[in-house]
Amino acid sequence: MENKRAVAAGTAVVLVGLHLSIIMGIYFLPTAGPRDLLGTRWFWDFSLYLQAFCICLMFPFHTERIGALEGWRKGRAAWRFLAALVGVSAPIFVIMTAAFNDWLTVPPPREAMILFGNTLFIVWVAIDYALPLFLRWLAGDRAPTANRYSRTAEILILSPLIVLVAVMAGNLMLGGELYLVVWPFLLYLHRGVSYFLVAFKPRPQAPTVQPEKA
Repeated sequence: MENKRAVAAGTAVVLVGLHLSIIMGIYFLPTAGPRDLLGTRWFWDFSLYLQAFCICLMFPFHTERIGALEGWRKGRAAWRFLAALVGVSAPIFVIMTAAFNDWLTVPPPREAMILFGNTLFIVWVAIDYALPLFLRWLAGDRAPTANRYSRTAEILILSPLIVLVAVMAGNLMLGGELYLVVWPFLLYLHRGVSYFLVAFKPRPQAPTVQPEKA
């Protein structure tokens, strides 16, 4: 393991995605848990504490990277930190939306959850992908070079999205609401894999100096 702070950040992202999927599972899968749980104060208190804990896990990794970079690289790292904070803060948006629409005690209609999920997904894409590309275009030649992953790493990053597309296609053909439950975990896992790749990326070996022969 090369970067324990990256492991902490990746763990935070995966924990938030898992928690959101549990909430969606309670809403849409009767066997996932009692729906009365969503009406209890301790469950939502736990959600807030978990979110605060995950935000704390994110700080060391991103602040270290921001402090070690300069110019456009520093700006890109700062934006990634902001995007990560928005993603990890998703539970508070879920809680506020649920409280405003009285979904803490009454299950929301399926159409409303689909709209809510699509909105989160669009915001995610805009913050984490579209806007950085736009900033890179504005920077022109001053923009930092894009990170390049190996083919194996790219497959690992894309694998959660591939599974999500397969589940959605299966639900469209066979029916069911499983995709509404798994999409938060798989999307967050997709982002978490990037952190784990940083954590376990091998450092380049320093060249060894051979002793001179007498």
